[in-house]
Amino acid sequence: MRTRAAVGNLPQVLGNAYGAIILYLNELGEQPSDAPFVAYYNMDMQALDLEIGFCFGPYSQLEPAYHALMQWIGENEYTATGVEHDFYLNEPGKTPESELLTKIVFPLL
Repeated sequence: MRTRAAVGNLPQVLGNAYGAIILYLNELGEQPSDAPFVAYYNMDMQALDLEIGFCFGPYSQLEPAYHALMQWIGENEYTATGVEHDFYLNEPGKTPESELLTKIVFPLL
């Protein structure tokens, strides 16, 4: 989820964002499989540009994850912009498929 917030509002903004993401994942019958993350795209303490989310996997489930993310983006009136990134958080040769994690990042407006 991409948003802007003042540093003083981070506890409320992060709590609300994580809650919304978990509710949506529950609607899909999914659960986060790793700790939450926050990416900071600037350091303007009055208007931090934030990306908030969770990592999840396995790799064979990337296509449904992309479809779910694109649906959520549309339903919540966001627009995917810029470059989408996948961050592979562990190695397929060393990790059982059910434990593989991929962080999918869509910049949103």
